[in-house]
Amino acid sequence: MRKILLLIAIIACLFLSCSSQVETIKVELKQPQSQNSITSSEVFLQKASSFYNQELFDSAYFYCQKSYKKDSQNWELFYLFGKTAIKMERYEIAENNLFQALSLCTNDNVLRAKIYYALGEVEELRRNSHVAKQHYLMVIQLDNTSSLAKSAYKKINSQ
Repeated sequence: MRKILLLIAIIACLFLSCSSQVETIKVELKQPQSQNSITSSEVFLQKASSFYNQELFDSAYFYCQKSYKKDSQNWELFYLFGKTAIKMERYEIAENNLFQALSLCTNDNVLRAKIYYALGEVEELRRNSHVAKQHYLMVIQLDNTSSLAKSAYKKINSQ
């Protein structure tokens, strides 16, 4: 009987020591992954921006997607994603990403004006001038001193 109890105690000790090692390994693996995801998201966003500036829109779009997988709460990512989709004539995707950028953007009127201007461009390209005018009017309301607002105003009057 003592041998059986001793055997059960040894097995229990081994089981407990193994499970604590497994838990330690899990914790150690989780910490570097979260640090890498932040860094890689920023790297992907920088690459996307670089490709966009070089007018390599397929590559910019690809890196926007990679950045999104790492960080889906960055308004700058959605703005760049939207601008890239405009260049690729993917207007529905552009509109969705730009509205997402608006929802995540701070209350900075200058930044919001840029997003509304891009939304106006999308609607203009879709030949939906009424909605485009609404977006351009929002640009003027948010930032009436900028050249962006003046350009939007000219577009409204010329149509």
